[in-house]
Amino acid sequence: MQLYLSKESAGQWLLVFNNADDARIESARLFKAVSLTEFLLSSKQGAIVFTTANRKTAAKLALQNIVELLEIEQDIA
Repeated sequence: MQLYLSKESAGQWLLVFNNADDARIESARLFKAVSLTEFLLSSKQGAIVFTTANRKTAAKLALQNIVELLEIEQDIA
């Protein structure tokens, strides 16, 4: 996916990681946990959005543009 989204022919895109409360990916094949940031790409055509309840994870994944939302009631959400 990283290679495909890096191509201009992919067009504009948005990738959302919902509930990204841990910045690591457990990999049985690699026998270790790797940082999610190792798999992310940078493109002028796309954007990546993370949602997390963990401020430390937010700071690791998004070095800028962190938006903190106040807790709201479920019926309002």
